[in-house]
Amino acid sequence: MTNFMLKVDSDSFTAQAPKGQELGKFENDGYKNTSTNLKVGFNITPTNKIDISHNIIDATTNYDQSVYDGVYPNSVLNRVKSANSQAESSNKSTLSSVNFNHIDSFNEMDIYAKKSTFERSYPQEFTKEYEGEVKEYGIKSKVPYMNNSFLLIGGDYKKFEDKAGINKSFTNKGVFLTNYNKFDGLLGGETIFTQSLRYDKYDEFDNKTTGKIGLKHIHTNIEGLSTSVNYGTAYNVPSSFQLYSFYGNPNMKPEITKGYDVTVAYKDLSLTYFNNEIEDIIDYDFATSKYTNVDGKSKIKGFEVAYNTDISDVAVLSLGYSKLDAKDHKGKDLKRRVDQSLKFALDYYGIDNLHLGLNGEYIGKREDTDFATYAKVETGKYTIANFTANYEIDKHMSIYGKVVNITDKDYQTVYGYASSPRAVYGGIKLTY
Repeated sequence: MTNFMLKVDSDSFTAQAPKGQELGKFENDGYKNTSTNLKVGFNITPTNKIDISHNIIDATTNYDQSVYDGVYPNSVLNRVKSANSQAESSNKSTLSSVNFNHIDSFNEMDIYAKKSTFERSYPQEFTKEYEGEVKEYGIKSKVPYMNNSFLLIGGDYKKFEDKAGINKSFTNKGVFLTNYNKFDGLLGGETIFTQSLRYDKYDEFDNKTTGKIGLKHIHTNIEGLSTSVNYGTAYNVPSSFQLYSFYGNPNMKPEITKGYDVTVAYKDLSLTYFNNEIEDIIDYDFATSKYTNVDGKSKIKGFEVAYNTDISDVAVLSLGYSKLDAKDHKGKDLKRRVDQSLKFALDYYGIDNLHLGLNGEYIGKREDTDFATYAKVETGKYTIANFTANYEIDKHMSIYGKVVNITDKDYQTVYGYASSPRAVYGGIKLTY
């Protein structure tokens, strides 16, 4: 059995801020969070086991309520008023699950049930209370056959229910099948071939069949070389909150995605090209304060380069570069998408029970909209660095600390909404 509690209490920073103004001029929006997790497992017999998990997250958030004068809702004056406004919300999430696992000579089977509840209170907003619940039941069976092959088959049932004003619910019934094959010696190497299908039946949306097929080959005649290709489809339906709340839009449609990726990897270096077409992207429109679909078929494509290597026995270096081209059906850039980014991380393990890490990211060009003038604005072109430290005293106790935004860079990921200045966090994690 494991049980741990994590408590966070931060003065934080203002949620809203006009671009370019000092965050210290505005009141702070604090945040408190208490997370408790309990995990317990019972071995009924050598081949039968039950695992139970229960997680409670209780949080209180101060935030800035948008101030409108009815004429210029996004004017600089109203943004300053919004940044100094005071509102508070409370959020409580309870996540519970139980899983029965059985293993025999034919298969490994899991039968599970999950329940998640979400309670939110926004006393100053139009929608003052939100109460949601998700129930899920499922079964899956993994059947091995031949050498290094298996078949995974199963089904699940989900019910999504929104109460406290929305009073809507819908269900989803799904069945899925995955086949996995691993062939040794084929084409002078090791080949992995996977195929997956899923059928979803909704009572609020059109039914849909989605799938994925993937092929990976590890070349033995060139040590360290591997190549892979994947093609897949996806179906993402809007939630009841996105459909029926004050911020919802009952005319929203599900997202339909299809895409592929190709990867070539050699030792510590890998290169991936991806190309996705998404019809009716689910998005939030800050101009109308409503959820919406991006009309037509949007295309998101690009490539990623990753390099991960041990630079010594106690240090690991990771580098990653991404280039993205994201456009809507008219060929216009999708908002708030970074055109290129560079990530780095250096981890040090040279002292017993201590982990030190330095990581960061360069964000390239990213466009947003200033809804006061409806002009394009730039929110990218900056670098953020962070430092982390974790020390394990024993198996029950560890001490952690981190410094976020070491250089105290002023930046915004969404125009008009502040991001963290330099901040220092520390704490103790107890597991028992």
